[in-house]
Amino acid sequence: MTVRLSVIVRAKGLLHPDPYGSLRGLSSSDACLALTQEIWTLQRPRPKVSALFLMIQAGFDNVYVPTPWARQTASHVPSYIVNLVSSFPSERTGALVFHGSPNIRSTVSVGTPQGSLFSLLLFLIDITPLHILLPRGLMVSKFLDLSITVASPSHRGNIRHLQRLFSTIATRSRNIGVSFSVPKTELLHLRYPSPRTPPLNDPH
Repeated sequence: MTVRLSVIVRAKGLLHPDPYGSLRGLSSSDACLALTQEIWTLQRPRPKVSALFLMIQAGFDNVYVPTPWARQTASHVPSYIVNLVSSFPSERTGALVFHGSPNIRSTVSVGTPQGSLFSLLLFLIDITPLHILLPRGLMVSKFLDLSITVASPSHRGNIRHLQRLFSTIATRSRNIGVSFSVPKTELLHLRYPSPRTPPLNDPH
């Protein structure tokens, strides 16, 4: 069912085309290669390149199927898959197990079970509005992680650009009920590759 739904939402444009490390055909290695290639491409005219790395906080806990985005998705898929998606997070229970404590289960009314491929696909559909098309740069997603890479004549200009992009993403994230982990947010300024040894000046 995960494969069937992923094919449908990709064909309908309801899923970002590059959820690396999440679905068949796009691994974590592909994400690293895509990011590295984009950095090299941006550095060729010798501008400054910067990257902002974000991590969605408690992503699976915030996937709520009866959302406007889910209803929009449901209008493009067969009814039997809609029924499965609607029933998937229902009637679930969970328990916190500590050493020596009784196994007391409680009803879980939000989120989807982490570790399920179907949960991952629903999460990827849910966060699709967070992706922004960059005319000069790249945005890559991998599970709960997002990276935004931009280039300009200065690092200060990159920071201003990234601030504007993050403001847009933060607004969209509030609309779908997710947030980002501040301690796991990183900003990197990427320098040009340089030779490890000085050039040989001796003509012989």
